[in-house]
Amino acid sequence: MPPKPTGKSRRLVLGAVVVLALAVGVGVLVAPRNDRPSAREVEALQEALRGPTQHWGRLEIQGMRAAVADLQAPEGVPDELIGGEARAWQSSLSDIAGRIEGIRTSDDLRPIVTAFRRAVDPYLDAARLFEQATTVTGAERTALIERGAAAAQQGAVLYNEASMQLQAARRRAGLPPTTDFPDHPAES
Repeated sequence: MPPKPTGKSRRLVLGAVVVLALAVGVGVLVAPRNDRPSAREVEALQEALRGPTQHWGRLEIQGMRAAVADLQAPEGVPDELIGGEARAWQSSLSDIAGRIEGIRTSDDLRPIVTAFRRAVDPYLDAARLFEQATTVTGAERTALIERGAAAAQQGAVLYNEASMQLQAARRRAGLPPTTDFPDHPAES
C-alpha cells in the first residue's frame, strides 16, 4: 500500500498541476494560429460577391459603355434618356455598394470585401460625370466623358485587384482559381 500523502507532498503535486496548466495555457497563447480561411469560407464569400458583381458588370458593359458611345455620336440616343440612365446607374451602383458592404465574413477575408466595395466608388463617379456630360456640349462634354472614362478605368483596376485578392485567398485555402473573377491586372 502506498504511503499516505502528506500536506507537503499535496502542495507539491498541486503546484506541479498549476505550473503544468499555466505552461499549457501559455503554449496555447503563443502557438501559431492557422490564419488561413477555410475553403468553405472563401467559397461562401465568392458566392456572396457573385450576384452584386455580375449585376455591376452588366451595368458597365451594356449600359455605361454603350451610353458613352452615344454621348460621343453626333446623333444618337437623346441626352435626356442617357441622363436618366446615368441616374439609374448611380442608384444601382449605390445598391451594389451596400450589398457588398453588408457581406458578413471572417476578419481574415474582410479586406477582400473592402477592396470590392472601394472599387464601386470610381464607377459611381463615372456615372455622375456621364450624367453631367448630357447637360453640356463641345469641349466641356468631351472633357466630362474623358474624366468619366478614366474614373471607370480606375474602377476596373480596383475591381481586378480585389478579384486577385479573392483568387489568392482561394489558393491559400487549397482551391483552384475560379473563372468568375479575374486573376490578372486590368488592361489599361
